[in-house]
Formats: sequence, structure tokens, C-alpha cells
Amino acid sequence: MSGPDLLVTALDYHQRGWCPIPLRSRGKVENRKRPLLREWEPYQRSRPTEEEVRQWWRRWPDANVGLVTGAVSRMFALDLDGDADALLHANGITLPETPTSETGGGGRHVLFEHPGYPIPNGVKLLVGRATKGAKAPQVDVRGDGGYIVAPPSLHGSGRRYAWRIAPTAPLAPAPPGLLELIRDRARDQGAAERPPDSSWVVAALRGPVPEGQRNDTAARLAGHFLAKRYPEDEVAAVLELWARTACHPPMDLRELQTTVRSIARREHGRLEGCPGLRRAGGPQSDSIPPPRGGVGNESNFRPVSAAELLAREPEAVAWVWEPFLPEGGLALLAAFMKVGKSTFAYALAVAVAQGRPFLGYPTRQGGVLILAVEEHPRDVKLRLQRFGMRPEDPIYVHAAPLESTRVTLHTLREFVLERGVSLVLLDTLGRFWRVTDENANAEVVRQVSPLLDLARETGAAVLLIHHERKSGGEDGRGIRGGSALFGLVDQALLLDRGQGGAEPRRVLRTLGRYDETPRELILELDEDEYRLL
Repeated sequence: MSGPDLLVTALDYHQRGWCPIPLRSRGKVENRKRPLLREWEPYQRSRPTEEEVRQWWRRWPDANVGLVTGAVSRMFALDLDGDADALLHANGITLPETPTSETGGGGRHVLFEHPGYPIPNGVKLLVGRATKGAKAPQVDVRGDGGYIVAPPSLHGSGRRYAWRIAPTAPLAPAPPGLLELIRDRARDQGAAERPPDSSWVVAALRGPVPEGQRNDTAARLAGHFLAKRYPEDEVAAVLELWARTACHPPMDLRELQTTVRSIARREHGRLEGCPGLRRAGGPQSDSIPPPRGGVGNESNFRPVSAAELLAREPEAVAWVWEPFLPEGGLALLAAFMKVGKSTFAYALAVAVAQGRPFLGYPTRQGGVLILAVEEHPRDVKLRLQRFGMRPEDPIYVHAAPLESTRVTLHTLREFVLERGVSLVLLDTLGRFWRVTDENANAEVVRQVSPLLDLARETGAAVLLIHHERKSGGEDGRGIRGGSALFGLVDQALLLDRGQGGAEPRRVLRTLGRYDETPRELILELDEDEYRLL
């Protein structure tokens, strides 16, 4: 099914009062049910707006559709495998007529009206014995804090989820005996899984931890060790081993790292009302946290053998502006003053927001966040209007020095993820960073690394507008600041006047990691509009 149909379906679910979220539809089979949102917990408490739903499926048009269960959607679900009806009948439970979907794996999701009090997630509410050639019957619960995969999502088997009883049918209340059974099993499991005092830690570390309990258990373990002031990297290393050996199936390590970071931010306090940043000393901590573990993303030592590398399928580069700005990439647009770099960047921003080509090269439509830290709001508005910005375009502008509003990298990250932003434009880097000596590579690394983290963690392309030296220079040596700046970015776009300073010619040169990127383009700037010659 095509992307637009998935978007229409997600919007239909939203209009029914349910909470849709985008799920993975590609990659390994065991990862295909995972949310594409790096942090989807807020949507366990409140539904997204219609515009957020639209932005998600614009960004991921092939995403599967998930439905968050619980009070937020006013419904919960039974996940049935095998001959689960016999198990239910044996416990005096008969399923009523209610919206029911067939899963791609041959099971069923049966939806019920939420009773108004918390329904816990739980696996193996009921379990039967497997017979020869048949799957063991099992009944799981998806309640508050859980989600199900909804039609017409694509299963790893190649089959699609489909409605057996359409969602136009009213949600039935839980049949007699079901809520009592869920409550009793939750109490029994809680007693078994959480021994007195801290012995639950030993039980949790030993496992096995089933799929429906991995995230909650990871959060509890992280909180337990971090509260005792164990270093964050040590906690992460221990839990990575736990995720591989005690979780069945193994927990996704990126998801685990996000959980540990989130709990660490909570344990280490808040900075100016914003969780997630610890004071590292001095005023610079307000806006840029010191990099952890070196340049770029926080990482752990996990060597991969040559055989493993060769066995991996090559991943195609996903582009925000093909083939210049990759998703999750940090890029630099540098030029001398008054050459037209801001004009270039703002025209690109409008093109991305509208999903139309820029300079003849395709863009992937998505939200755009413009951090105009040295522009007057009036000028930003006039410039964007000149390039054709429309009221419905997903463009968001912050036109003020970031120090004045105490904006932090954590705040930016949350905004980018919540709004589905695919391009972050920082105009200019020189007014954003706080370095006493921009030629000092150590300072440059400390200030720019969090911006690289922002790109990697959100999947957005982050474009930094920067000035060139008055003396110029070739192969990136004309960029102002220490050489570390050029080394940190994935792509450097260098804009210059045409040969001999001719107006209105411009030359765009690129230096970066991607062979498919053209090394030089000849442009023409005509009344604030760039054209490719």
C-alpha cells in the first residue's frame, strides 16, 4: 500500500479518538514493530495533533501504523495467538462483537472499551500447550503504556494486517471476568517479579524478561543504579549485556541507550527548568553541554569483525536535499559576507518545507526549524515570504539570541522530534557558539559536538551558516575557526562569487564524505532567487 493511503488511515484512526504513531516497516523482522519516534512516551498520555500525524507520515511515508492503547485512546486490546478462544472459554470468557484485526503473523487483536482505570500491559495472561504443527495458544494484554500494530501495516512475513471486524463497529466493554483476570494476573506477576527489598534487581538481571516488560524493567534498573550514583557509562554497559542475554528477544540497544540517558537526566537534576543538562562549570553550560565521550554521539566500545561488516546489507543514504544534505548529517554553509549565503539557506528551507526541488535537485518534504540568532523577526518574515512561504508550511522560526530565551540543546532536540523537523538551520554559527578563541580546536569541538549529536539523535539535517576568513583559502581552509570545525561536519558547502567577482554568478563548491555529491555547481543569483546554470 502506498504512503498516502497509510497517512489517510492514520488520520482516520486519529479522528476516531485513537492515538496513532509511526512504526518501522523495514529492516530486521524483530525490529519492524518498533516506534520510529525516539521518544514516544509522551503519546502514552496525550494524543498527537492532526498536523503531527501528517508530518510523521510525510517524513516516513511507508511507516506502519501503531495505535497506543490505554486511556489515551480510550481502549485496550487482547493479543491472541493460536487457539486462544479455547483458553478464554476455559476461563469463562466469551468474546463479544467488537473491532478485531488479523495480524500479519496469524494472530488477532481484539479491541475493548477502556474501563477508566489503568489496565497494565502483560504477556502470557493465559498460555496453553502447543500441539504438533500448531502454535501454542496465548493471550497477551496491551493496555496503558502499550501499543498494537494496526491495519494496513506490513508484517515481516510480507502479509498485511487487516480488519476482521471493522473499526466502524462500536468498542464493546470488556466481557465478564476479563478485567478480574487481568487484575489477578498483574498482582501475581508483580509479586513474582518484584521480590522484597532490592532482590528484584537480581531477578531482573538474571531474566528472562519478555518483550512486553523490557522497557519498564530497563527504566527501573537504570533508575536503581543511577540513584546510587554509578557512572552513566557503566550503567549503560551493564544494561547492554543484560539486553542481549536476559531479554527475549534481545532489546534494541539504541532504545536502551535512550532510556538510560533519559533516566540519567532525571537523576542528575534540572538546569534552568530544562531536564537533561548538568552544569559543567561556568556560564557556557547553559546552552552547550560538554561532549560526552568525545566527538559526536555517545558510544560504547563494540568492535565488529570483518565478517560481520561484510554480512551487513549496505544502507542507502537518505537525503533531505539530495545529494547534498543527508538525514542525520551536520553540514556547513560558508561564504564571505554579502555573498548570499542566508538567501541560499532560506530559499532551501522553503523548498524543503514544501517538498519541491532546489537548484534542480530533489528535497524530501519535512518540517524546518530556523534559528535566526542575528536576524530581526521582520526580516526573517519578509525573506521567507519572498521565497513563497505559505501559512500551511511546517516552518518554525526562532528569531532572537538563544541566550535570551535560555534555549538548550535538549529543548531543541525535543522540539525537532515532536514536530517532525527534517532540517535545522542555524544562522549564524558565530552568533550561536560561545568561544573565547574560535581558532582553538578544543573549544570548537566542545561547542559543535552537541550540534552533531542533535543531528545524529533526531535524524534531521543540521545546516550551520558560517563566515569565511577574509584571506580565503582552498579545500576548506578558508572557513573561519579551527580546523576541527571542518573535520566535524559531514558536508561543507562553500559559496563564492563567480570568476573575477562577476555578478550575479556564484560558485557552490562541496567538500564532504559522499561521492555522489557534485563537487561544483555554477549558480546565478537573480533578484534573490538562485538558478542552476
